[in-house]
Amino acid sequence: MNRQESRFARVAPEGFGMGMRRTNTAPGGELKQRGCDFRADRQTSFDPAALERFNSFSPRHRAPAEFRFVPRSASSTPHPMSSMPHPAGPTADLVRPSLAGLIRLNHPASGIGLYRIAVKAVESGGYLSRFKARGMEFAESRPYAPGDDVRNLDWRVTARTGRTHTKLFREERERPVMLSVDYRAAMWFATRGAFKSVRVAQLASLLAWSASHHGDRVGGQIFSDHGCSEFKPEHGQRGVLRLIRQLAEAQAPALPATASETVPAMAMKHLQQHAKPGTLVFVLSDFRGFDAAAQTALSALARHSSVVLVFVYDPLEAELPKSGHFRVSDTVRETAFDAGRRSAERWRAKFETRRGALERFARGRGMRWLECSTADDPLAFLQRSLRASSKTR
Repeated sequence: MNRQESRFARVAPEGFGMGMRRTNTAPGGELKQRGCDFRADRQTSFDPAALERFNSFSPRHRAPAEFRFVPRSASSTPHPMSSMPHPAGPTADLVRPSLAGLIRLNHPASGIGLYRIAVKAVESGGYLSRFKARGMEFAESRPYAPGDDVRNLDWRVTARTGRTHTKLFREERERPVMLSVDYRAAMWFATRGAFKSVRVAQLASLLAWSASHHGDRVGGQIFSDHGCSEFKPEHGQRGVLRLIRQLAEAQAPALPATASETVPAMAMKHLQQHAKPGTLVFVLSDFRGFDAAAQTALSALARHSSVVLVFVYDPLEAELPKSGHFRVSDTVRETAFDAGRRSAERWRAKFETRRGALERFARGRGMRWLECSTADDPLAFLQRSLRASSKTR
């Protein structure tokens, strides 16, 4: 077995999270396969609508997601590696985040421009208030007025002008950072780079470490098809380590199964309830299933917190490969689709419609909208995307 054939994938049962591996060598099949079973088939073709019908198959009747190959032969015998629960080797961090890998992001996270100023004390905040008062950061001097604290007299300006002046300060307010991470089944998929679940874990870890470097409290939630785990914001590395440990071990949730279509709304409602006014909130997801209830909770959250939506997607979700007939499987069912020009145009248009609607929703309610592909480097993505924030916050 060659190196390409030995790669394995976590197969997601909904969205487009299906295992695929390209086995044809014809021109146009240039997808870089990591964690994918992609099989070309010239026997049968279906319109992508067939794929949508396949995806609508109720997740409750599907087998749990597992490592699975679609074999080259007509036999349905699973690949010998299909039952491996914990991948190892150079591709391990592409299909499942490791605790060691997330801890190693501590140092590079210091280069992310998430904040405007450095924290000057353990309990001081990293964000400047618009209100001028007695605080940590000097703002300006003005003529003394009755009632001003004489301890804040500006003697230098007083001596220079001959009039008594007092110092004004800009109050520093602590701003907790909360991270909402989507670990539902459809996130365990990619055709390029790393799985969406790995990317959101890496992005969340980088943001958490960055907040920790500035002395802010870090908390959040991880929501999956089995429910939602939540963490209260904590100071220092303790809050970060608690979060990333759950990100690395979240494949065996202890919570009872919950209908996947209710999870986003439930998670966003909990986030709204627990995020205090002024909290900086990052939601990292592919935003499938974010219905009206979830959007209502996000809108309410955005009224008193700064919300950043990070849309994580795989390039195959945005655009089909070049012409060809392809068979796909989620370990339970198989179907086929035609990646012809018209089908590809419909596929692209459907993705753009969904992406555009989400972006308009976010921007229309004062939320920041970021887009990250599974092929993107997470550190470079955050440095590039948050550079403007570091100058204005």
